[in-house]
Amino acid sequence: MKLWIERGWISPTRAAEVGAEFPAWDADPSPWHTFDGPNEAGKQEGAASIAGPLVAEIHERLASWNFVMWLNSMFHPDGMLWADPEQYGAGIHQIAPGGRLALHQDFNIHPRRPDLIRSVNVILFVSEPGISERDPGALVLYDGNQMIRVAPEPGTLVAFSAECRTWHGHPDPLRDDQPRRRSIPAYYYRPIGRTEHVVPRSTTWLAGPMV
Repeated sequence: MKLWIERGWISPTRAAEVGAEFPAWDADPSPWHTFDGPNEAGKQEGAASIAGPLVAEIHERLASWNFVMWLNSMFHPDGMLWADPEQYGAGIHQIAPGGRLALHQDFNIHPRRPDLIRSVNVILFVSEPGISERDPGALVLYDGNQMIRVAPEPGTLVAFSAECRTWHGHPDPLRDDQPRRRSIPAYYYRPIGRTEHVVPRSTTWLAGPMV
């Protein structure tokens, strides 16, 4: 499992300011796309544009040359990573108490650029404090052998390889006394080599128990 965790990538105070720009869970009319299937019950997803300037600033930083070069140094020394300007499936995410996100592996081919494969996922947490690595809502990463739990503390950044087939999510529903789980995801792609054989896949959910 290729993984990087950086607590304090932004300060907790700044994370709170960024999270405060997220529209309300029950905003009317709602700018969110809300999922209600069993694997992602209560998950809400929206474009960065439904939030405010601080969220836009974070996405600019995540797509900056310096950040992408840092990701390359960690995950792709050949310097091939490409920040998705469309933010397909990214933007901002939140999950309210009672919601969950089952362990899954993401789709691997860019929906509008079939010559690009997803290589790295980045998640910046801007949740309010109150979710530990032992609580429902902690990020779970599982590669078939090793399982890691990460508290979604405000300001914590997690980067992991999407090509290592790492299962990730938070399978246990948030309790009613827990804060909303807010995050800013960003996805990075690389060109598919001419002789490389890549089998396209959609989002795949873990059907059985972790072992």
